[in-house]
Amino acid sequence: MSARKSRKEIIRISKEFDKAYEEGRLLEKMVNFFQCPTYLHVIWELREYFHKLSTDEIRTSEEICAVRSVLAAMEGKLEEAMTYHNYLPDDCKFKEYNHMVMPCITNEEFFESMHAIKNANMPPNEAFSISAGRLSLINGFRDFTEYGNKWQEIKEHIIEAVHVVYGEAAVGVYEIAFAELLYQRNKCLDALVMAIGTIPFMEKMNDRRCLFVALALQFKILVMNGQISSSGAFVEGLRKKVHEEGCDELEQNVDAMEVWASMYEGDYEKISQWMEFEAPDEFEVINMLDTFRYMVKLRGYLACGKYMSVVNLVQTLKPILEAGHRNMDMCEINLLLAIALFEYGEKAGAFTVLDQTLDVAEKYRYDRLIGDEGEKMYHLLSAYEKSRGKSEYLTSVIEIAKKTGIMFPKYLKMQKDEYPTLTEMEINILNLMKDARTNNEIGEYLNISLNTVKFHTKNIFQKLSVKNRTQAVKEAIEIGIINL
Repeated sequence: MSARKSRKEIIRISKEFDKAYEEGRLLEKMVNFFQCPTYLHVIWELREYFHKLSTDEIRTSEEICAVRSVLAAMEGKLEEAMTYHNYLPDDCKFKEYNHMVMPCITNEEFFESMHAIKNANMPPNEAFSISAGRLSLINGFRDFTEYGNKWQEIKEHIIEAVHVVYGEAAVGVYEIAFAELLYQRNKCLDALVMAIGTIPFMEKMNDRRCLFVALALQFKILVMNGQISSSGAFVEGLRKKVHEEGCDELEQNVDAMEVWASMYEGDYEKISQWMEFEAPDEFEVINMLDTFRYMVKLRGYLACGKYMSVVNLVQTLKPILEAGHRNMDMCEINLLLAIALFEYGEKAGAFTVLDQTLDVAEKYRYDRLIGDEGEKMYHLLSAYEKSRGKSEYLTSVIEIAKKTGIMFPKYLKMQKDEYPTLTEMEINILNLMKDARTNNEIGEYLNISLNTVKFHTKNIFQKLSVKNRTQAVKEAIEIGIINL
């Protein structure tokens, strides 16, 4: 039986560990507990007790040594993780399992370990999570997007490999990952149909973690196709399911999903509260199980205009993601970094980041990863295209970003603490501009001269920091000066 524990149970275990530590038998207590396969979130919650043990104490127990290596990997200390892994003797019965979860190994080495596990007839590990707490299988525990272009060709090999650790749920795992690939290639309808189709099967298999990924993908596709109004009900249903299934460790990602969706609506109150009270703190111990939440936080920084905070968080994550062969994650943080640099006025730096990123994005077809960033990405890529020249791929992702920007004009827009003060006459003129009236028509309606209309219009443009009537109306609506 694996050690899946609720928060209440983890608190109880912590108290037992505290007592054992006081009595000088912490190692004994931990060995007894960690003999069972243990979920990653449980290891993280109990991490302080591993730091109370000396290296010599850890090496006396194969179980503790193996779990300690996993903890180091979660903390982003990949060299330390391999050091503890290498302490395991060659005849350790679960050394291949432990090797398989080391982030710094290649995918080829990962599959070699899986074949070794299969040949040894070891049973599936219930605690192993191919999503590792993320909202993805294709880029979850490991980044498998490098196989995306031949995913269907190697279907049987993938299912066979996943079966080693996931048992009969392997077919569903394959299909959810394939749905993710389809979405990234902008085949949203095909992805949605496939994701929804896997849900009954994963429920039957009682695989909560993969089911969560399928539901999260369904949610994302619906949001990005304009059905954001129903996102609140969907999130609440998902949160309820997480509680019912006892998957407390997924709750924080549900909250982050809700915040991510609220960014497209421009709900800055929700974003600000999450950033202040719930977002992970990159200045404390990094937890790589929180990667999705860090990605949401980067967008929160962008939305608030905190571009240097984006740079800082990217630089914190980058060496860990590079060492872990996380192509998609690296592409994502680089795209967000490029937006931050461009918005800050560092156009050359932004273009240099794109030079390094777009080739990778095209190779692995991260189309929606780019396009989902909307208007800010559209302006960045359009400027980049003028500087570097056109390409078929660049044109295609610019079009996705353009459509996203039109659908979600408030996404990643900086919240204004102080709205500009417009006179009653200026507000009246704006409302008539919204109605597509010409300057002459506005003058006749308000009984003022054409020159007076032009005078007020110039003041409106200056106060709203815009260049034309269309921008003025759009900005005034966004900040609540006039109604839609």
